[in-house]
Parts: sequence; structure tokens; C-alpha cells
Amino acid sequence: MRGELANPCHPGELLGDWIDGHGETVTATAARLNVSRAKINRILAGQGRIPAGLAVDLEGIGWSTARFWLAAQTRFDIAQLKREREAA
Repeated sequence: MRGELANPCHPGELLGDWIDGHGETVTATAARLNVSRAKINRILAGQGRIPAGLAVDLEGIGWSTARFWLAAQTRFDIAQLKREREAA
């Protein structure tokens, strides 16, 4: 694996950029998405995933498309799995 394809960022980094770029707080974003602040914080910390339902909700508030968010999560998951297998 090489470059950014081998080491994509966690989608929580992208979500953090969207939150900051829209001048929102984690609390306000969580409320708009009808999820807990803790869930958003876990994603931002790279400890949680963006599931399909949240991806659709992000699209619903105009923050890109569900496909964008799911693709970001999938790229990260695949790269992580490949790293784990290479380390084994």
C-alpha cells in the first residue's frame, strides 16, 4: 500500500472539518443529527464509526452525500484491515 490510499484519515477527521467549517459545536451537530454528543465525540476521536444511518442523516443536513461518508469509512476500514493483516 502506498501514499494516502494506504493511510486514509479516519472519517472523524473529515467530520471535524465539516463541524468547524460550518461554525458549529459538537453539541449543536449532535442535536441536528439526533444523536448523543458522546457518539459524535467518539467518531471525532477516531474511536467510532460512521454507520449508514448517520451518513444519511449527514446528507440530510446538507453535509455532502451519504455515499461520501460511507466511502470514507470504507476506505479507512479497508486500510486498517490490510495493516493488521500485514502485521500478523
